[in-house]
Amino acid sequence: MQEDFTAFMADFGVQATWTPSAGGAVQIESVIFDAFEENQGFDAFRAAQKEIEITCPASKFIGLKKDEILVINATSYRVREISLIDDGNIKRVLLGEFQQ
Repeated sequence: MQEDFTAFMADFGVQATWTPSAGGAVQIESVIFDAFEENQGFDAFRAAQKEIEITCPASKFIGLKKDEILVINATSYRVREISLIDDGNIKRVLLGEFQQ
């Protein structure tokens, strides 16, 4: 699986940059960036909510936590949630638009 994911990242990945708020070296990693509209609500009312997420190997962005800032395509995003998927090999990070 890791070899397939590495090839996928090489073909479709974009660079994400993280400067840890606690200090430390800037980390630049290749990630899969996805932004899509998700319909939420019930039959009479449906609101579209923009979902933004990245996917990368779990070994990347060690120490990343909620409220840290990632820069992708020259846009800053705030980390909302981090989870591990695929037996813990892949990291999924939900992002929100960053507002200072």
